Amino acid sequence: MSAARDSIPQPPRGIPHRGAFRARAVRYGGLFRRAFFLPALIAAGALVPPKALALWDDKLELFASQAVVRDDNLFRRPEGAGTIADDYRVTSFGFNLDAPLGRQHLLGGLTVNSVRYDTFEQLDLDGHEGRALWQWRLGGDTKGELGLLHSRALASLANVQQGVQFSTPNALTTRKAFASGETLLAQRWRLALEASRLEQSNAADERRPNDLELDRGEASLSYVSGAGNRLGLRGRLARGTLPNAQPIAVAGIPMPIDNSYRQREAGVVGEWSPGAHSRLRAHVSRVHREYEQLLPERDFEGNTWELALDWTPTGKLGIAVLAQREISTIEEINLSFVLAERIALQANYRPSPRTELGALLETSDRRYLGDAGQALGLVAPFSDRLRAAGLQASYRPLPRFTLRLQLRREMRDSDLAGADYAVNLVSLAARIGF
Repeated sequence: MSAARDSIPQPPRGIPHRGAFRARAVRYGGLFRRAFFLPALIAAGALVPPKALALWDDKLELFASQAVVRDDNLFRRPEGAGTIADDYRVTSFGFNLDAPLGRQHLLGGLTVNSVRYDTFEQLDLDGHEGRALWQWRLGGDTKGELGLLHSRALASLANVQQGVQFSTPNALTTRKAFASGETLLAQRWRLALEASRLEQSNAADERRPNDLELDRGEASLSYVSGAGNRLGLRGRLARGTLPNAQPIAVAGIPMPIDNSYRQREAGVVGEWSPGAHSRLRAHVSRVHREYEQLLPERDFEGNTWELALDWTPTGKLGIAVLAQREISTIEEINLSFVLAERIALQANYRPSPRTELGALLETSDRRYLGDAGQALGLVAPFSDRLRAAGLQASYRPLPRFTLRLQLRREMRDSDLAGADYAVNLVSLAARIGF
């Protein structure tokens, strides 16, 4: 592991960073003192009359929000390796559109956010997330969606690639266009088609071999019962193009590696409602991925599956359970892929119309596959186990004003030396809409 990759990034020399005048990191109490925008949102929510919080008959919403977050292991370091805590603020402005137009439905929105760290200001980023969606319908049996997505955000600092966990800040830009449609061929048979193109680009030079252009297509044919249950067949094709070759040195000789791939999948899908308050979804598929270079060592062929249950025993309580074995569709690091076996439990409870409580438990065993370095014997195969638990509480004193508190504990145990970590995150957010 090179020294450049292993070091924790520091602010530029000669420029005193925001934490330079403190002897130690601010404790959790400082998290709330730094929310300079938060009191303004709370005051606005208390003073603005509820009738004023509506635009275009509630089809258009303008909003502002701020979250303050405490991260006690910012660079996801193992215990005893110099873990560093930091506070940061996420200030956001934007709009949401929800406009039914006869049989058609227009949805969209734009969020512009500013992320500012208290100490490590080199992680500061001005990002955004935009979406536009047209839900179309022709008659009663033919419908679909046409949409665009665009976002810019900081890539995770926990990513591992080629046996290295990078600490270099990297702004990741994602663009996606998609179209889907479904129709009833006969009284009980439903045909669904979907196509999409996704592009990811990385700002950091060392991450540019991860730039991705992904074209995907999907088709399914299902039998639908009178109760709305369905059983059918589904096929998927994908072509992933990585335009920037990955430089790998073999015996001191540079070798550019093309990490582009093709993937195909075929399987059985189904949905079933065992009762009025529950819905069960499942699929079993056979997946084959083939790379352009260094095959068949990098290729994968195996079974994937998913079983998901949504249960709402009362109008106030909802429980979701998920068990799956899947190839990651999209990873921020695209030179390899992850085969994940995951179990998750999520519960949401509404004790009153203004209050909502939530909890999450999950565990995931992840195997990193398809790495060119592994195929060449330069990097040993590795896997990890990720465990997470979270709590959330939100309160709405007004219909468009929300306060939210979130707690999350995350731990990773890895075969890779130095990749274990544990992190606690605390977030307090306020949001107001107009």
